[in-house]
Amino acid sequence: MRIGFGIFAHNEARDLPRLLDDIRAQDILTDPAIDFELHLLANGCTDDTVQVARSHPLASRLGAAFVLHDLAEGGKSRTWNRYVHDFTTDCDMLGFLDADIRLPDPGLFSGLAQSLAARPELLAFVSRPVADAAGARTPIARAILRGGGSSDDWRHAICGQCYLLRSEVARGIHLPIGLPVEDGFLRAMLLTDCMERAEGPMVIDGDPSLAHLFEPDRSLPGFLRHQERIVVGSAVNAALFAVLDEAPPGERGQILARAASDPGWIPARLQERLPDRRFGWVPWHFLFKRSKRILTGVRSSRDLPRVLRVPAYFLLDLIVFLRSQMRLARGIGTDFW
Repeated sequence: MRIGFGIFAHNEARDLPRLLDDIRAQDILTDPAIDFELHLLANGCTDDTVQVARSHPLASRLGAAFVLHDLAEGGKSRTWNRYVHDFTTDCDMLGFLDADIRLPDPGLFSGLAQSLAARPELLAFVSRPVADAAGARTPIARAILRGGGSSDDWRHAICGQCYLLRSEVARGIHLPIGLPVEDGFLRAMLLTDCMERAEGPMVIDGDPSLAHLFEPDRSLPGFLRHQERIVVGSAVNAALFAVLDEAPPGERGQILARAASDPGWIPARLQERLPDRRFGWVPWHFLFKRSKRILTGVRSSRDLPRVLRVPAYFLLDLIVFLRSQMRLARGIGTDFW
């Protein structure tokens, strides 16, 4: 079996060596049944990300199986398309990694591959995202960590930080250039065969024992920007789903293939679809989603501290909601990455 993993890196010279150290310890590298290849997808970098990767001991260990791609254009969806459709045409499974995560378990890659291979009904197997709380030393950082969102549904979502796809499935998907949040878009494509059918059985799963670490936002400005990207991205995805749903059946995959090479496709579709007279640019439910989640989880008086935090989180969500509305209204909703 041939398995490729791609590291998506945009100016990640600082964090990349730690991830490469972790990959160097992965036991899949010594599995005689696996032909392993690693692709560094440096896109739009203005730092020395490529040079850092080239000088790392993993590069000499893997030799020709460590492929460095110094891509002039940035953008995660554009880079995703290049990785899937141009660089890994002979792989059986494709892994996707963000450059700023950590892999504490040396068996993570092999665990993902074995789990996906053992369950033919699945199209994707995901790693469980675990926030690294070690740096949350200030009250603001701890509050952000508590209110950053729920990971209860991680097993049936795509977390772009670390996941594995069957290659034949990935090659049937094209991501439009400029998606602010490609994870949710990809999930929808997997569940609906690129919007050609209604959502069927769940084809994404994970194992709680297979996890990676990510560093959450530690500052309030960083937290707000991250939340704003999620809200804008989700609003953009919802508009694009409506466009695809209205397209003639059998043509939606072709539309996406064209959108994967046309940077003007998303802006043109948003100009057609937004604002919506019911809510403007961002649907109302994003304003109440976090508060509803917190209140739904209240079971007893011991949960009172959580209830008391709801007004503060609602205020933050209101700020994010209004900023997201203004961002899309100015036509700059697709330039986060």
